[in-house]
Amino acid sequence: MLLITAYLLVFSLERLWDTSSAGRRLTLMCLIGCTGTLGAFTIYRWVLHHHAWKAMGHFLQRWNRRHGDRVLAAIELTSADGDTLAMESPQLRAAAIKQLAGQIAETDLQAAVDQTTIRKRALILAGLVLPAVLSLLLAPQASLNTSKRLFLPWQDTDRYTFVDLQTLPATLVIPHGEPFDITATLSAQAHWQPNSGKATLLTTNQQTEAARDGQSYQFHFPGLIAAETARLSIGDCVRELRIEPTIRPGLTSLVAEVTRPPYLQLPPVEKPVAGSQFDAVSGSMLTFTGTISRALAEVDVRSEPKPSTSLSGTQFTTSVLAIQETPLALEIHWRDQLGLEGKSPHRFRLLGKEDSAPLVTLHSDAPSQIAMLEDDALLLSVRAKDDFGIREIGYLWGDTDLGPAEAWNIRQRLQPGQPDMDQLGADLTFAPKKLGLENKT
Repeated sequence: MLLITAYLLVFSLERLWDTSSAGRRLTLMCLIGCTGTLGAFTIYRWVLHHHAWKAMGHFLQRWNRRHGDRVLAAIELTSADGDTLAMESPQLRAAAIKQLAGQIAETDLQAAVDQTTIRKRALILAGLVLPAVLSLLLAPQASLNTSKRLFLPWQDTDRYTFVDLQTLPATLVIPHGEPFDITATLSAQAHWQPNSGKATLLTTNQQTEAARDGQSYQFHFPGLIAAETARLSIGDCVRELRIEPTIRPGLTSLVAEVTRPPYLQLPPVEKPVAGSQFDAVSGSMLTFTGTISRALAEVDVRSEPKPSTSLSGTQFTTSVLAIQETPLALEIHWRDQLGLEGKSPHRFRLLGKEDSAPLVTLHSDAPSQIAMLEDDALLLSVRAKDDFGIREIGYLWGDTDLGPAEAWNIRQRLQPGQPDMDQLGADLTFAPKKLGLENKT
């Protein structure tokens, strides 16, 4: 009876909450102690104390005094000692014993026993056995789980619940100060699908309920700025998880490595990406390197064509993108290792700009029209300016109808430049005789 009582107690409590290992150990110790005490008392009462007929007579006397007195009298006559036997006639003792035996034979000793107490105890036992048997037949897994947790409390046995949820994280990181949801999903092994569940924030005692939507329960909460513990109660399943509000990761820097077209003969250069547009000379190849405020789990750069990305701690690097005159829209999304995404993606456009022709100016102190003798000389100042670099300044006297490429091939070198030199100047002396120009040219 004690064993069944302990089983039913733990089985019932396990349907309400997850009983502690210490509580189950204490229950098992009490069960062992009570069972040992009851066993010792039973042995003493029915074996040690009632081993003689006289003790049995006294026991019967407590149930029915008249019948008990007769049995004790018969026992006294049969167990009289030698002095008593000498004082009494054997014939009288035999006659008395025979008379008592006849009276006892006519008596139903079972009827003399109080049946009310027996029926009460039988009803109590049936009231304990029946629920235990029903629990074993209707919920064998729960019964076996309860038995294992009761009799082996030192083992780490998970509590069985009829509502079985998919694994929830021990800690849920949420955006700082923003409304958030907790989603609990039933597993395929769930034997019970309650229509609703309840979630409670233990520190503020804020509660919310959620109706079952398919196999899930979604609990909505307002924003938090301090850590909390949430308790989810769905049917007989209770789960707790830590809520950690955390600032979303942000993009702290974005740098483009620009490799300009080979004809410019310029080394790669790094430029920060600021604003909503980034431009470079058409034909350049770009690689972007960005830094996020927290270690990264994923970065998605969306464009057409879509570049690949590689991650290293808080940084990401894209594959090469070619920049053309047609604008290319880019959108960068990121997620850190805590599972938080950026507040909003970083959007900007790539725009290729044309390599403009150099600007060349010719200066002289002379008037715009001048007549010169064969031996005269005129000092000219040549200045060139370009947005990327000036390789060389040259000059050519003669037919101005030649194209740039043809003129370049027969030019006279005046001043060499550098690929990274955006301005260059030189002086040129115009002497007709030295150039071999004829009169009236």
